[in-house]
Amino acid sequence: MKPYIVGGAVRDFLLQNPCNDFDIEIHQCSIKKFENLMQKLGAKGVGKSFFVYKYDGVDISLPRTESKVSYGHKGFSVALAKDLKEASLRRDFTCNALIYDMQKGEIIDFFGGIKDIKNKTLQIVNPKTFADDSLRVLRAMQFCARFRFKVAFNSLQIMQKMDLSDLSDERIFQEFEKMFHAPYLHYGLYYMNKLCIAKKIFNKELNFQKFFKYSKLLTQKFNPKFSHYMFIYHLRNEFDFKKLKALPKSYERCFKQPKLPKKITKRYLLAVAMRYKIDDFLGNYNKKVIQYAKEYNVLNQKFQAISSKEVIALGYKGKEISQKIKEYNLKFLRSI
Repeated sequence: MKPYIVGGAVRDFLLQNPCNDFDIEIHQCSIKKFENLMQKLGAKGVGKSFFVYKYDGVDISLPRTESKVSYGHKGFSVALAKDLKEASLRRDFTCNALIYDMQKGEIIDFFGGIKDIKNKTLQIVNPKTFADDSLRVLRAMQFCARFRFKVAFNSLQIMQKMDLSDLSDERIFQEFEKMFHAPYLHYGLYYMNKLCIAKKIFNKELNFQKFFKYSKLLTQKFNPKFSHYMFIYHLRNEFDFKKLKALPKSYERCFKQPKLPKKITKRYLLAVAMRYKIDDFLGNYNKKVIQYAKEYNVLNQKFQAISSKEVIALGYKGKEISQKIKEYNLKFLRSI
C-alpha cells in the first residue's frame, strides 16, 4: 500500500500558492482493504463506485480510470487504474496530473506538468478523452484567471469545439465564481471569449475594442472586500449574468449600484452617497472616490445636507421630514 498526493495540491505547491485541494490516492491496495481502512479511520464515503472518501477536509481515494458512457457529468464508468500513469491519464491538464510520492518525497511527472507550470501554460493531458467532461472548458477559464496561465494552441482548438449544453446552472456558476475570486480577471475575460464560453452560454462575444476596454478596467486594484463582484459589475451591460440562475442574492449589488463615469466629480460622489455609504459602494476602488468621500465624511455614513433633527426643528413632521431632506440634498448638489 502506497500513498500519493495528487492533483491541485502538488500544482499549488509548485506555484507557491495556498493549497485549495488536498487529494490522496492509495495505490497497491484492494477495494476491500481500502474500505476497511476508511471505516477504521472514520472517513465518509461519497460514492462507492468512485472509491472516494472524505476525512478532515481531505479526499482519499483509490486510483481510477473514467470512461464516458452516457450524457451529462454523471455519465461515466469508473474502474480501478492499473498503475500511476494510467491513473494520471484521467486528469484534465498537465499541471493537475502531477503526483507526489509521500514515501520518497519525489514528484512524479508523466506528461510535462512541471515544465508547463514553469512556462505558465495550460495543456490538455489526453486529447482523446478530454471532451468527455465539458466542465473542463470552464475550468480552463478560471485556472487562467487564478494562475495567469495561457492555453496551449492545440488545447485551445479542442476546447473551442466542445459543446457546453449539458452543464447545469449550478456547475457553470461554481466555475465562474472561482474566476470572480481570481487575481487576474482580465485573463479570465480573455479566455471566456477565446474559448467560446461567452458565445455558448451568453450568446455574445466581445470585439477587440471592447475586450481592451474591459480588460483595462479589470486590472485595477480593487477593494479586497468587493473584488469578487468586479467582473459582473463592469461587464453587466455586455453579458446577461442573471442567466446563471444559481447566482446568489449577494450579487444583486452588481446590477443595482451605479458604475463610475470617466470623470468623477464631487457632485457625482455625493449623489451616490445619498444612496450608499461609500464603504459599501463597489466603485470605492477609485482614489478620487475615496478622496471625496473622506472630504465629505461619507465613507461610513450616507450623505445628508441637513439632519433629521434640524428638519424637525423647522417644524416639519412625518413624511415631510424625508421629503425636505431630499430637497436640501439636491439643493446642496446643485450648489457644488
